[in-house]
Amino acid sequence: MTFVDQRRCRIPGCVDRSRPHQHHAVYVQEARRHGGALLDPRNALTLCVHHHGRHHSRQEPVPLRVLRRENIEFAVELMGAPAAYEYLRRRYVGDDPRLEALIA
Repeated sequence: MTFVDQRRCRIPGCVDRSRPHQHHAVYVQEARRHGGALLDPRNALTLCVHHHGRHHSRQEPVPLRVLRRENIEFAVELMGAPAAYEYLRRRYVGDDPRLEALIA
């Protein structure tokens, strides 16, 4: 997977550019389950090592609003709109009108 977001963490205010990580917006196991391409760049989201670890430990989940448009499109293509909505709501926090539009 190639780096997106100019190798900068998508979390607002984060200035750590020393150790970028590529996060899978749709986790690898879920992408595999649906037969998705694991290295699809639409599923990539750059996070710093700190925020990536805190997201996966559920200490500080990534806000929905920082997902890239392509991340949401990938999830919908992979799972369908209703399932993508439920999946993303379970793994990310906050509100995002792009997600709400999936079930409108």
